[in-house]
Parts: sequence; C-alpha cells; structure tokens
Amino acid sequence: MNRTVVSRADVARVGIAAAPAPPEADKYVDRLVKYVPPDVIAVFLAVEGAINTAGAANYQVFAWVVFGIILVATPFYLAKVGGVTKPAQIVIATVAFAVWAFAYSGPPFSLLNIAPLYSTVVLALYTFLIPLIEV
Repeated sequence: MNRTVVSRADVARVGIAAAPAPPEADKYVDRLVKYVPPDVIAVFLAVEGAINTAGAANYQVFAWVVFGIILVATPFYLAKVGGVTKPAQIVIATVAFAVWAFAYSGPPFSLLNIAPLYSTVVLALYTFLIPLIEV
C-alpha cells in the first residue's frame, strides 16, 4: 500500500483517460492510517522501553537524544521508505509522532511533570482531527 494520501484534487488531476480505473480519494480512515506513522512510533517505544529497563546512568538525556534523532529521521524515513511525496503529509505525520511520543508514559516527556490528562487530550484531539485535513 502506498502511504501517500490520495486527495480529491489528485484524482481530478489524474483524469479518467489516464488510467483504466481512476484512483479513489482516500476516506477519513485511510488518511488516519497514512498520517500516523506506526512503524516510527513502534521504534520509539521499543528504544524507550529498552532505556527504561536498562536503567542507564543518564537515561533522561539519552531519552531526549533518542526522541530528537527519531523526530529528525521521521521525514526522511517517510519519504524514503514510506514513499510519501507530499510535504504537508510528512509534516502532519512527523507532528503525529511527536504527539504520540508526548503521550507515552515514559521518558523523555514524563520527566517534565506534565499531567497525563494533557497529553491524553492532545493525542486524542490530534488523532481525531488530522484525517479531516486533505493534502
């Protein structure tokens, strides 16, 4: 499955004559799946879990470094591995990773002493609202 969102504008641009069966625009659930990068989130959770379990001496710093590396790598990963070509989708998915990391109960964000309620609300609203955006 191609991870690039197909909008109504993309379908109109392709036209009926260009293909035997023109593509359909992605629906809400399709966009939700394509906007949230589960593979990136899974890597983050696995590495953060390992950091927590190992009890590294400077685990707070290490947790922030890992978050930063994955955050910076996410757009490149989406473009190279995911085949995402739309810059707006890459931004939405990268922010989605950051929001999911923010909602994670472990470091690095747990070190900020932010009430879990806030991260849960931000995660729920962001995940609910981003599929409304058609890029």
